[in-house]
Amino acid sequence: MLQEIVDSDTQEKPTSENNGIQLYFITDDVDALYTQILANGLKVSVPKIEFYGMKQIFLTDPDGRTLCFESLVET
Repeated sequence: MLQEIVDSDTQEKPTSENNGIQLYFITDDVDALYTQILANGLKVSVPKIEFYGMKQIFLTDPDGRTLCFESLVET
C-alpha cells in the first residue's frame, strides 16, 4: 500500500464523486482489458503510456473509487 502525506490546505477535498480512494492493479495486457471494459458498456479512459513506462487506464467504480489498471510497456 502506498500512503502519501499531503498538505490538507492545498489538496482537493473528497466528495461523493471523488472520495479520495484510488486503487491500482497490474495486469498483463491493459489493451485487452480496455477492449473488454468497452464491450461491457463501461466508461473508461483511453490507454496512456506514462513517463515511468506503464500503460494505464482509469475508470470509476459504483462507489466512486478511481480504479487504475496498468501494464508494463515493453521497450
